[in-house]
Amino acid sequence: MKLGVIDIGTNSMRLLIADIVENNLINRKKYVNTTRIGQGVDKNGYITLEAMDRNINALKEYREKCIECKCEKIYCLGTSAIRDSKNKEEFLKRAKEEANIDVEVIEGSKEAELGFLGVINGINKKDDILVLDIGGGSTEFIFGNVDGIKKSKSVNIGALRLTEKFLASGYTDEAFLKMNRFINDQIKEIISDLKKENINCICG
Repeated sequence: MKLGVIDIGTNSMRLLIADIVENNLINRKKYVNTTRIGQGVDKNGYITLEAMDRNINALKEYREKCIECKCEKIYCLGTSAIRDSKNKEEFLKRAKEEANIDVEVIEGSKEAELGFLGVINGINKKDDILVLDIGGGSTEFIFGNVDGIKKSKSVNIGALRLTEKFLASGYTDEAFLKMNRFINDQIKEIISDLKKENINCICG
């Protein structure tokens, strides 16, 4: 079976097309488009019309790519920026009506779980590992092993979100220090919990 999976991230939209053979992904093709649906969401709470149009057009292109590759099913997931926006229903409606794509908006915990599964299935180690999934709008901390996730946490610190919050007027040492303090404040509880699990983490 050939599948197409679209991930609408805060900063970029990704498409994976692959065949599933005996529960393994083969003949994988990956595409990335910097669509920045999260532009302005942290500040204003809404997906802008410009960002919405940009992402609808990208969805149309990816759907056509899936059709060209004869995908039997297309799955589409929306993450941080979409779930945080006040007008996400408008975007979901347009995605269905204009691109014929059903977008499933997932919670941070689900995002963490999927990210962890993607990593754990690609390694052979049975030891406990810490996976950090740094996106445009959020970062997921996932701790576990091949038997499953022991702890996970999703926090709203991502590349695009922090750039707009602290570096919108350009880089300065003062702005960088403020951003660094903000990040440390957001993750200090997570770091403390991980240290209790004997995971060596440095926050600074």
